[in-house]
Amino acid sequence: MKILLAVPTATPYVRIDCIQSLYSLRVPIGIELKREFITGYSCCQSRNKASCKALDENYDAILFVDSDQILPQETLEKLLAINAPFAASWSMMATADQRTNISIYNPEKKFYDFMLQKDVPANKLIKVDAIGFAAVLIKTDVLKQMKYPYFKYVEYENRTTLSEDLYFCDIMRKSNIDMICDTSLRVWHSKSINI
Repeated sequence: MKILLAVPTATPYVRIDCIQSLYSLRVPIGIELKREFITGYSCCQSRNKASCKALDENYDAILFVDSDQILPQETLEKLLAINAPFAASWSMMATADQRTNISIYNPEKKFYDFMLQKDVPANKLIKVDAIGFAAVLIKTDVLKQMKYPYFKYVEYENRTTLSEDLYFCDIMRKSNIDMICDTSLRVWHSKSINI
């Protein structure tokens, strides 16, 4: 199996602890993993470029990792073990509250709500409505069923925004493609401040 590990970024800067974790990943026998840092005008454009690369070069899957995430060594093994078209880890949002990157579609609001950390079931495979792309493994067969662009920001008249990763998930949800998150696989935001 051939996997493109893509780190999309709007800048050439990737956190050093993220890079270290990418090169510490355990790669199962029989898996060919190529790591690439893909820049664009926005993260959205970088994800589209990575997706096209994965399709054009006949990769079986693409592993998206955000440039500020630290991955446990077993990340790839656990995502592969899910054996789904779309497999995800979970992470806390880079905010001061308890929101995770796991999203639940709210039909009344016609929008997504983020699950709180206290509500994440421990050590289970759960179906999600959408999820932030901290670390997700997507089979390229999924991309073949979609139209380009696969990722885009959507801004609404009420001033809300659908991020590029949730936009992708929204298409998958509407297409009835399962998105599975392993709640035993948590990745970590790497953040720092200058004083």
